[in-house]
Amino acid sequence: MWFGDDRVAGKPNVIRTTEGQKFYYGMGLYRPRDTEETRRYIEQIRSTPIPPAD
Repeated sequence: MWFGDDRVAGKPNVIRTTEGQKFYYGMGLYRPRDTEETRRYIEQIRSTPIPPAD
């Protein structure tokens, strides 16, 4: 994600800003490509033990 003026106009995912602007934000939302693949990935994460802290 890029924040800026005409200098970043050729980049993907540009949020136009102006000099002196005090607050910038961005949020990316993505939809899973395959529902079953996403479910398997979440289950894999859930079943992976968290290592103990030192």
